[in-house]
Amino acid sequence: MFEWHEEKRQRNLDKHGLDFLDFKEIWQGPVVEIFSSQAGHSEARIIAIGMLDDRCITVIYTWREEKRRLISARKARKNE
Repeated sequence: MFEWHEEKRQRNLDKHGLDFLDFKEIWQGPVVEIFSSQAGHSEARIIAIGMLDDRCITVIYTWREEKRRLISARKARKNE
């Protein structure tokens, strides 16, 4: 299951041209997940890298109960 803040979804769509509604699909194939080392967040964030159609995508999320709460999504960087 997935959830997100609707305003954050819209900001991500405006900034990156990518919609959270599509990103649950990356977990249909191989995904690499690592914990974010960035400090200052109240809950652990996970970086997931996987494929969406023919694009390599990075999704940042956290677990809220039994749901992945999507925080950000963008095209993966070359060093990822």
